[in-house]
Amino acid sequence: MENAHSVVGLYGWLAVQNSNAGWYSEVWRRSEWPTDRVPKYPAHLNGAVKVIGARYPFAKMSDQEGLNAKLADFAELLYSNGFR
Repeated sequence: MENAHSVVGLYGWLAVQNSNAGWYSEVWRRSEWPTDRVPKYPAHLNGAVKVIGARYPFAKMSDQEGLNAKLADFAELLYSNGFR
């Protein structure tokens, strides 16, 4: 277990068009949970929702400075991909 480590996943969802999809049953439960920092459009939602995610090593967030840096990185990821 020398290579074991914990990560924190942060995700953002954005409605890009009107939809009657239920948040829990159709968006949250059925959507892909990407971790590669690339926006995805779940096929079952016909382009109505965009989701993006990133993973961060928990060890890099052990103090306020490290936490702030990862949150700033995720905020920039969201902003640069049209999440406003």
